[in-house]
Amino acid sequence: MANFDNSADIGEQMIIKFMKERMEEKSMKQNRLSDLTGISEDTLTRYFNRQTKISLPNLLKICGALELRPFFIPAEIDHTEFQRMFFN
Repeated sequence: MANFDNSADIGEQMIIKFMKERMEEKSMKQNRLSDLTGISEDTLTRYFNRQTKISLPNLLKICGALELRPFFIPAEIDHTEFQRMFFN
């Protein structure tokens, strides 16, 4: 069986970086994200500093607040750089 620990670690880094960039695009501060999601600022800080793993419910709340859509794309139709780098 394949070991995807490295993929998960790098994927987490990429997702957090993307969320931070999205916050900048929307001129959203962490306190506003906290208000919108009900996730404490301390917890968001731990997520963004990768001290704590983001739970699935909180990931979906953050995606909603940042107007991001989480998609599950079948591998056979995924031709993104992420797919080529980590899942081949």
